Amino acid sequence: MQKSRFDAALNFGSVTLGSAGTDALTNVLKIDKADPSYRAVNFIVETAAAGGTSVQLLVQGSNDNSTYVTVAESPVILEAKLVKDANFDVHIPQNWNYKYMRAAVTGVGTHTAGKISACMDVYPGV
Repeated sequence: MQKSRFDAALNFGSVTLGSAGTDALTNVLKIDKADPSYRAVNFIVETAAAGGTSVQLLVQGSNDNSTYVTVAESPVILEAKLVKDANFDVHIPQNWNYKYMRAAVTGVGTHTAGKISACMDVYPGV
């Protein structure tokens, strides 16, 4: 049986787009300062976005699972590109120095529809 690279992915869960602002996806990964560099967080549009203007996809780190800082982000993605099954990668920077990792989405405008999920591929070289 053939396996895809997502068979070994770590899942960040999902977020439903709504009001403008930053919303974290449902799951936080505790990675205990392991070095996830040379990997990427893959964001997948599960439900096409509507009503808003754009989004920016974020990878955030924390040492206390309370205060998060953005360590990597996508360029601004216009609403027209947020169609069902669209994929966007945000590469994790080298020298990761956080115990916890989460994915988040910053929306501009009030979205009336849209759902985005994310996972981290554990295979190197994504």
